[in-house]
Amino acid sequence: VSKAIMSRYNTLQADLRYDCFLTEGDSYRWQFSSGLDYTLKDDEYLSPQSEFSYSAVGAQVQARRQFLLGSSSLAWIGTSARVRKALGSLYSYSGVRSESRVVKEWYPHDLSIYASDYLTLALDLGYSHTLKEGISLGVKASAKYLASSSARSRSFIDAGVFLEF
Repeated sequence: VSKAIMSRYNTLQADLRYDCFLTEGDSYRWQFSSGLDYTLKDDEYLSPQSEFSYSAVGAQVQARRQFLLGSSSLAWIGTSARVRKALGSLYSYSGVRSESRVVKEWYPHDLSIYASDYLTLALDLGYSHTLKEGISLGVKASAKYLASSSARSRSFIDAGVFLEF
């Protein structure tokens, strides 16, 4: 590795979140969340001369409802939405090997993701049963929809089984 390579990296992330829980007894029935965020990434590579930067703002809201099913079971349903707006981006490279795959494909691809606007909608479901004190077994599933300015819209479905102890 050359000792002549110098770089400057700047990252700024600011988040503002608010969570509200409506409780009943020892647990909550409803959870409401909202948030705003700002991201700025500004990397400058001095040798070879190149720059990779982007900035974006985002907002999200979430609601979740828990249901107690007897003394040892719990079910929940939740929904969320997140929107992100890119404010600007830049990628430039003026070094050697400017036709390499990393320079021509990988960095531009990464920047297209970081600099895209998107909307995400999600629905979460779950069930948990307490086997004994401190040990629970459960199942959960989620469905997500992603609409992005840089790619076609996509839908995702995840499911799983979990053991908490």
